[in-house]
Amino acid sequence: MRRRTRATSPLHRGAGLLACFLIFVIGCSKGNYSKTAYSPTASEFRWGVRSPISTLDPVAASDDVTTGVLQQVYQGLVQIDEKGYVEPLLASSWGWNAKDCSYRLRLEERAKFSDGHPVTAEDVRFSLLRALNPANRGGLVQTYLSDIVGFEPGSKTIGIDVLDPNTIRIRLKEPQSSFLSRLAYPAMAIVEKGVAPAARNIASVKEMIGSGPFVASSYAEGQQLVLLAKSHYWYAPASVDKVTVKVIQDDNTRRDLFKTGGLDLTVIKPADLADVRSDTELQSHLKITPRAGFNYLQLNDTSLPALRNPLVRRALAMAIDRDRLVKDILLDLYRPANGILPPEIRGSIPTPPAIPFDPQGARRLLAQAGYPNGRGFPTLELCYKDNRRGEPIVDAIVTDWRTNLGIDATGRGMDSKMLTERNLKGELPAFITGWTGDYADPDNYLPNLFSSTSSENRSGFKDQQVDQWLAEAARTPKHKGREVLYGKIEARVLELMPVIPLYFPTEAELVSDRFEGLKFSPYGHLSLTGLKLRR
Repeated sequence: MRRRTRATSPLHRGAGLLACFLIFVIGCSKGNYSKTAYSPTASEFRWGVRSPISTLDPVAASDDVTTGVLQQVYQGLVQIDEKGYVEPLLASSWGWNAKDCSYRLRLEERAKFSDGHPVTAEDVRFSLLRALNPANRGGLVQTYLSDIVGFEPGSKTIGIDVLDPNTIRIRLKEPQSSFLSRLAYPAMAIVEKGVAPAARNIASVKEMIGSGPFVASSYAEGQQLVLLAKSHYWYAPASVDKVTVKVIQDDNTRRDLFKTGGLDLTVIKPADLADVRSDTELQSHLKITPRAGFNYLQLNDTSLPALRNPLVRRALAMAIDRDRLVKDILLDLYRPANGILPPEIRGSIPTPPAIPFDPQGARRLLAQAGYPNGRGFPTLELCYKDNRRGEPIVDAIVTDWRTNLGIDATGRGMDSKMLTERNLKGELPAFITGWTGDYADPDNYLPNLFSSTSSENRSGFKDQQVDQWLAEAARTPKHKGREVLYGKIEARVLELMPVIPLYFPTEAELVSDRFEGLKFSPYGHLSLTGLKLRR
């Protein structure tokens, strides 16, 4: 869950995920605007989101906004904490059995669904099989559950076994050090057998029966979702009575509503950051949090064969002035990306050398590739989500390419649906997008984006050496040489450059002091159970 800001495209969540923001909004108790909007005792958290909730079913959720909302209703066997590591949730404990290559997970006996039904091992098996059903399956489920015995198409048995009402066994083909972390992915949330539809997505509030701290009360598609606190929640009862999730796509409207007390927490776009810092009422409420994400320019040679040459890709990268992009356009809100792995999960893996801004060197490379001064190079179309937020970034990159390489480059905005469909078909030659991690491990980034068999590898990148190292790293226990392998993989990918690193995101939010206990992490906001009205 992740949980993923993106300036120009839909957002992958951990599997990520592409180019939407997870947003919350709060009315302040400080300043003269709060007194007109809230009763001092009103325990309602008003959460504004930038894009519509895409589904009511966790198995189909992949963007940060939707996964952040649905995790208040649904829960998985484990969860990711504020540092990106696994901790118990519906599974109170677990153990690894090397003999049969399996995990045995013991369920929390107090856990119940919102209709009072206890969470059982049968519910777990049903939920995981449901997630694997092609009628329901989201993008990363195939990748995250592919290590389970019997996952292959046509298999009649699968390694998910009910040992007793409170114990589930999951058998793997071979050891996978990050498998437990993957079980925290929102698509693997546990739903109730006999209530959730087995072969279609959950489509109404009545079907939203989860084990989380809140219960869905009402839903108006594209407008808002109302959640009520569950009185019998076993883990940590919520201290707020109601959460109202409001879809407000206009950035200025959300900021104005925060200032007048109509919302509870809002994300700030880079262009507004200077105004917020100079506003005496708002500046003390600004909170900036690094995100474990990676924003990049994806190249695809299927639609533009000229991009097959690594010299061309390197020239395009060296012609972009990243410092100007971050300082002048993103106003130092984001961090320039030298590599692929965000600082939050890099650990002991060395940071790669910076990609130089070298227009002359870029022209030499392009000439070596057969396009001196850009002559003969086909028109390069840089695509982005048509919401105006991406235009300044795209304009800057296109200008750099025209000026520094002499090529005919242009930007093209598309609506989100068309952008996604064309990207899936490999029809976008260049596309600004991003990836947000679900947990703190390099294998949440490099295999998903660059394995030749990954469903999330949208660049079409294939390299036998990278595939070999990825397979070796997957079999290698943590801290037993995995970091060395992942460092080699990152260096190889940057050498061939199927994607051009741009920046690592941060998230700027306005946070009211009317509430306390909201958790900030590189993986987005987590459960709202710790949120409470400040006295």
